Amino acid sequence: MMHLFLLLTQLVWAAPQTALYERPCYIDEGDALTTHLQVADSQWIMTHVAYEENACKQPYLTFEIQYNTVTVGTAVDMTVTESSYTPLTEEVAEALNMVKYCDYTDWKRGEKKVVSGYLCDEYKAPNVGDKTYSIFKAEQKDGAELLYIGTASADGSGKTPSQRHKKYEPLPFFKR
Repeated sequence: MMHLFLLLTQLVWAAPQTALYERPCYIDEGDALTTHLQVADSQWIMTHVAYEENACKQPYLTFEIQYNTVTVGTAVDMTVTESSYTPLTEEVAEALNMVKYCDYTDWKRGEKKVVSGYLCDEYKAPNVGDKTYSIFKAEQKDGAELLYIGTASADGSGKTPSQRHKKYEPLPFFKR
């Protein structure tokens, strides 16, 4: 009986499967976004896609963070390997050039620019080697496989192992 309990515990706490997870259209601080999480063994790639309107029909920019990860139980240690932006329209590329976004003046539609550690407007992009100490949980609900990832809170900033995230983001990722 104990062996069965341990096996079930490992299945529930196992690292997310190699797969693509998606968070459908949502609004975050006034921006319409979708977020994709590609999990492949110890590499996670999180891509945020920004849209021109709240229905998430016309994408204009992507922001991607690549991580090397180590999972133990429900803990995940995420180390940034790259941060990047990709403008998806000529108009956005031109606007980014005009304001020298992230110190670049040669933005082009569809061309990724690595911005790891750059100050982009008032946002400092995650730098190579930056670590986040987080948590995750997988659930089955109404036939869908859901993945929740930790988020910073007063209880856990995620900046050190002792400050590991304690709360989950309210919106799950759906396995595709």
